[in-house]
Amino acid sequence: MARTVLSPSPATVAQQLSDLLQCFPAAAIGGVQWKTLLQKYEERFNTRLDLNALGHASPLAATTTLLWEVLRIVDSEDGDNPVVAVEDSVALAPKPGSAASWPSLYQVLCKILREHGTVDEEGQKAILVSQLKPLLQRHWHSTFDEASFAYLTEEGSSVKMRKMKHLLQALLRWRGQRLAWGGRSSPQMNEAIERELQLVPSKRHNDLLLREAGTLGPIAELVTPEKMMIKCPSFEDDQATEASPQISSRASSVSTSSAVHEELLALRAENEKLRSRLALENSIRDQDQYPADSVWHSASASPTASTVALSGFGSEVGTPVASGCVTPVQLAPVGQAITLVPMGWFAMGDRGMIPCGLVQQARAVFEQHTAIPNWFTGQ
Repeated sequence: MARTVLSPSPATVAQQLSDLLQCFPAAAIGGVQWKTLLQKYEERFNTRLDLNALGHASPLAATTTLLWEVLRIVDSEDGDNPVVAVEDSVALAPKPGSAASWPSLYQVLCKILREHGTVDEEGQKAILVSQLKPLLQRHWHSTFDEASFAYLTEEGSSVKMRKMKHLLQALLRWRGQRLAWGGRSSPQMNEAIERELQLVPSKRHNDLLLREAGTLGPIAELVTPEKMMIKCPSFEDDQATEASPQISSRASSVSTSSAVHEELLALRAENEKLRSRLALENSIRDQDQYPADSVWHSASASPTASTVALSGFGSEVGTPVASGCVTPVQLAPVGQAITLVPMGWFAMGDRGMIPCGLVQQARAVFEQHTAIPNWFTGQ
């Protein structure tokens, strides 16, 4: 006698399809293709799903009817292969064994971090990964176990979790995919995944830390000395005064921990040192930029050097640079034309030198007379 195989009822098929759809994390992101869902259904339940026998003319009509309680149509352009997903309210409901409920798990992790996290070395709320399991059992679901967590990829491949860090890495990846997808989201979904979490090695324990990402980034960028130098190259007092309220307000909104406060004070002190150093360098640079001839002209304009004559020296005198006091010396006897020249040091590169020809001309003046001039004997 032939055995009769009874076809499942529409209610049974609807429940099976709903449970299977929630095994896809993509069901809470960009959706799952109907052909992939149908293939996994026939593999899992070892039966062929006859939509005509269930009274549905197309896959789109079947999914709309069978999954109406959980369904979110993502793409209905291809009626034979629509892209379907679950409603945000379903994804935000804790359900063990449902990978599509990852947004609710992510939301609870953010809550645990706020309530049970401690401030780490960088002034951020963090918690050790090894402490999460009992907290998730208390705040998410009593039967939570990361070792029993499994899911289906968009292509239908089965993946089984083994460690908490693998689950957390998957959650971070799924959140990024949901944000990149950019489709319509409910306010509740946006609030659940708005905070960005990250996994980092612990400096004190042989473990990983779960913490919020990028909390101190804007403050660190604002008060870095190099950034301050680029923003305020002249270090004017009014610019520094305008920047101070911005630093204070942003720092108070991030953290009030003593470690952060001390770091900000140290950075501000370093900025003051940089301001003083740059001001000194600018002063030295301005002095170096004065041309040598301008110094000579200023010296020539003084009363002491007003009678200096350059006609007697031609081009041999060079370009002097005043250094110290310029002393006029008389090089002609009384009654003759007096020529005064500045006796002092003249800059030749990095050395002080007497201009070429000055000694020879003075010697020639003295050799013209057999007697020492009376102005010299009177000394």
